[in-house]
Amino acid sequence: MSEPTETPSRANGTWGPLLVCLVLFVDVPVPGFGSILRLALIPTLILLLCKGPSVRTPGAATLALLLPAYCLLPWAIEGYGNAVQVLSELTKQFAAVGVAIVAARSLATTSGRQRLTDMYIFFSVVSGAVAFLQQQGLVGALGRDLWGRATAADGSLRGSGLLGDPNFLAVLLASSIPLIMQWHRLKARLPALAIVTAGLLSTNSRAGFILALVSVVILFFNRQRRGSGQQPNSRGRGLVVTACIVLMIGFAANVGGQRDRVLDGLQVAISGSAAISYQSDAAAEVSASDRREYAEAWMRLGVKSLPFGAGSNAQDFIETESGRQNAAHNNFIQLFGQGGIAGLLIGSLTLAAAVALFRHRNTNFALTGLTIVLGGLFLSYPGTALLAFPIGVADALAKRRSRSNSAPTATQSTSSRTGRSRSLN
Repeated sequence: MSEPTETPSRANGTWGPLLVCLVLFVDVPVPGFGSILRLALIPTLILLLCKGPSVRTPGAATLALLLPAYCLLPWAIEGYGNAVQVLSELTKQFAAVGVAIVAARSLATTSGRQRLTDMYIFFSVVSGAVAFLQQQGLVGALGRDLWGRATAADGSLRGSGLLGDPNFLAVLLASSIPLIMQWHRLKARLPALAIVTAGLLSTNSRAGFILALVSVVILFFNRQRRGSGQQPNSRGRGLVVTACIVLMIGFAANVGGQRDRVLDGLQVAISGSAAISYQSDAAAEVSASDRREYAEAWMRLGVKSLPFGAGSNAQDFIETESGRQNAAHNNFIQLFGQGGIAGLLIGSLTLAAAVALFRHRNTNFALTGLTIVLGGLFLSYPGTALLAFPIGVADALAKRRSRSNSAPTATQSTSSRTGRSRSLN
């Protein structure tokens, strides 16, 4: 597959990957800005103005067109929220779209893709190490306190790295595992995977564990189908098999209580009650029941607020039997509740990106983006860069596919012209 001959500028080649990873993995308090994503709007605009690879990003452009309707219509027509709050939210969302376009530019060239891969893995390893230290009680919480510090059943701090939510970190760590297994730095694969896995278990996140297992299984079957002689990275196939075995053994042995948490969550999601065939994790049962209740309340709010949604502060209007208010813990349901029809369109755009990423699953970063999209089944992404990043990845990979499809045609036409000139001579 041919790569673009265009060389990225230093800004897009070096600072672009750094900005993308900072926005994804770091959410510390920023005086005057609150969120680091809002602060990132300025450097994002600078990078977009710098000369870089020409990349068409129809998905990101569509998201940018939908965001004003998603954020402004509930306020302008229905009167939900206030102008300052709405504009602040819109600023964050546009910053996330800009970061997604920067990521697409980085992925458009071989050197940019390699730098983004190295940077993504580096941030994953550092975040995993910090999460492990937090879970061991050696480091305190570092990210913004968004909704109270997340703790395990015994009161210990769940590892969240430099983010405000351990579940967000778990999704990012799970998304980095396919990159590590295909990393060009062969000797660093095993230690990086060990640190990321330790960090993942330290988050005590059901979603992260499930996503890690799914991504590894997909990668394993991809390698089996391709065979051993078609890709240079196939030398790491043994590591993929080992990771599958370790994750499955860890699940069966209930390491970190993940087995009970996952089974409780599935049982509550399906039947509304916890499983009784084993010693249930009471905290996991309550958490799973709450999430089901939140999702149902958000669905009711979305239907009630059609066609424009209840706005960015929709959480204040959800009604649950317990009286507690929280996020939907499902990206697609929360988009619907906040934005109505516009939210449904954004959710559909995200699903379209997921389909494109699955089609490119043999390509670097495809499984990373797909893992983040699947994480939206367990978490709410509005207001974070996780909403737009997979769409930018899908845009970049679609450009690579179209280029690879056109390359054989160009080669064939060149060969035919050469043959004709020889026959004339």
